[in-house]
Amino acid sequence: MEVFISTIKRINPIYIYINTILFFFPGVWLSVLKWEKLLKIQDINVPFKQLYLYYLIGTFFNNFLPSTVGGDISRVIYLKRATNKITEITASIIMERFMGLLALIFLGLLSVMFNISFVLRFPIIAYIILLLISLVIAVYLLSGNHAVKKYFDNLKFLTPFWKKITGLFEVLYKYREHKKVLISTFIISIFFVMSGVLATYLYFYQ
Repeated sequence: MEVFISTIKRINPIYIYINTILFFFPGVWLSVLKWEKLLKIQDINVPFKQLYLYYLIGTFFNNFLPSTVGGDISRVIYLKRATNKITEITASIIMERFMGLLALIFLGLLSVMFNISFVLRFPIIAYIILLLISLVIAVYLLSGNHAVKKYFDNLKFLTPFWKKITGLFEVLYKYREHKKVLISTFIISIFFVMSGVLATYLYFYQ
């Protein structure tokens, strides 16, 4: 405990201010911009300022709830009050996270290409990237491949669960018709991930 307190005392507040101004609020702005684009595809038009507020509330809940799921749930709850389109809202948040995951994998693969020796020393990094790629492929197949869907439909023990998420996957499939939006949200996600990396570097720099 003493080590923790002494570490906190050595922190220079200026770095926290710089990170907040240069990376945190602009990072939230990028995320909300991406979310707004994905919501419009589902015919949900909410003022940017309101979405920004919901995102900040979600970020607050992320400090107390596991992972980022708690914040995402709070966004669904708050936006549902304004639109009552829970499936479409959930789909937009899933797609937002999915594009962020794609950007993370893309940057991870780039870093691996430029630092093969580091990966050879820590092969678990390659395994993690392969796992993430497998996850992306699985989501892609489940959200639009009719052969895969038919296979799950035939598994009787999954019927109750599968019926609940089939509607969600059908809404997600709608995004495939908007490739320009997907490309733009992917690019935004790359800038968002890079800003997070720079913010983390600045924290450790001190």
